[in-house]
Amino acid sequence: TSEQKTAEGKPREAAEPGSSPHGWGLAFDYNTMVRQPDGTYIGSFDSPRYKWLFANAPKRGFWNPGWAQKGGSLPEAWHFEAINKEEYLKIFAARASTQSE
Repeated sequence: TSEQKTAEGKPREAAEPGSSPHGWGLAFDYNTMVRQPDGTYIGSFDSPRYKWLFANAPKRGFWNPGWAQKGGSLPEAWHFEAINKEEYLKIFAARASTQSE
């Protein structure tokens, strides 16, 4: 829970239920670390995985937002989210209302 993570000194690791875009399918985290033959890892923004996702995720409606990019206010190479979250939420709401009728 978020209370446990806060007590452990890791408040960013768990959001309040229902408040995370991950839980709504509007964001995902992907392991961008790649193990090299010598056992070391290429991580985050330098990895081929990140570079591929950065180039291709927008084709499917997701991106690594500016704040999460290298040099951003909270760099997270693993975090990708819906480009237009508000539009997705409108679509979900419309589908939910027609299914409940």
